[in-house]
Amino acid sequence: MSTRKPDPEDTLKAHMRVQRSSDVDVKKILRENATELSKEVKALGQTPEGARARMTLGATHERLEELFRQVENATAANKEAAAAAAIRAFQPYEAFFKTQVPGGFTKLVEGFTETARLNIAQAEMRMLGTSYHTLSENVYRSRALSQGWVDRYLDRALAKGLTQAEIADGLKKMIRPDVPGGVSYAALRTARTEVNNSFHAVSIARYKQEGVTAVDWNLSESHPLPDECDEYALEIWPIDRVPRKPHPMCFCYITPSLPSEEDFIAGLLEEL
Repeated sequence: MSTRKPDPEDTLKAHMRVQRSSDVDVKKILRENATELSKEVKALGQTPEGARARMTLGATHERLEELFRQVENATAANKEAAAAAAIRAFQPYEAFFKTQVPGGFTKLVEGFTETARLNIAQAEMRMLGTSYHTLSENVYRSRALSQGWVDRYLDRALAKGLTQAEIADGLKKMIRPDVPGGVSYAALRTARTEVNNSFHAVSIARYKQEGVTAVDWNLSESHPLPDECDEYALEIWPIDRVPRKPHPMCFCYITPSLPSEEDFIAGLLEEL
């Protein structure tokens, strides 16, 4: 059995592979729905003026409902992928700890992976406590927020007397992922936060399952300004007190707390 000390960045890489795949899925959904909504709204240009605003609003709401339904389905699948990735990311630590704690860490990864996939919600409930909301609830909130933004845009557009084609182009920009803000921001934030929480919660559950007693909070590179995560990274956290992600789209990650380089080398020398 190898005694190579695991590299915490391998956990980050496992996390980010799932995150990138999730982003690809959501951006594809956004692009496709932006194009479809633009076509639908432009087609209403031939509708009598009295009904045009009402039909434009109705078509936009229906399209947003479909968009977020697709985001919910894609995110549910990616939460499962995040759970599986969190399990696999522990394997190097499992091998390492087996050399440090004879007789420990005996459970099969494959069996626990399937269990984790079926119990993501339970793991998140334990992590988030009373702040826990289901994926459907969080997606609904994002959709409602997006509809509010879109409704205000339509009110302004109609007040300015924009043409139907101009309104369609404006709505398309609010959804396309290459345009900052708007619906794309709400959809990506929801999906990223859900995937991150799944990876985090299942990591905690896996560590507990295998008897890990303490973890390190590793900062990601996505923190341009100091926040709670910088404080979390200064401590070693008992496994029963690991903080939840303190803000949406947090890419920080936890890893089992390992001995210092000096202690690790001293332990290897004792085995020789």
